[in-house]
Amino acid sequence: MKKMWGGVVVTVLLLAILAGIWIFDRPASAAAEEAPLAVSGERMLGVWEERLALFETGNPLPTQVYEVWIATLPETEQQRLLAGIAVTDESMLQSLLEDYTG
Repeated sequence: MKKMWGGVVVTVLLLAILAGIWIFDRPASAAAEEAPLAVSGERMLGVWEERLALFETGNPLPTQVYEVWIATLPETEQQRLLAGIAVTDESMLQSLLEDYTG
């Protein structure tokens, strides 16, 4: 009976380790594409799941995702968004959103 419990414990531990690896071992390129780095005190326009998104400093998840697919934008704008565009104030955000949403 003790051997059976030992086997169960080992199996559970191995499954927990594999689950952790699966969850946290995300390719760096995918993370970079989805969450641009923000400079302290700024918001950033970037890309999340191939769409235009707004990120707050320090948060890898977007605060807003827009129905603008970056594939529909010119290549230069796609590259700017993949790198992340710093948004310094509300008027700049509105101007950029008007540009991208037409």
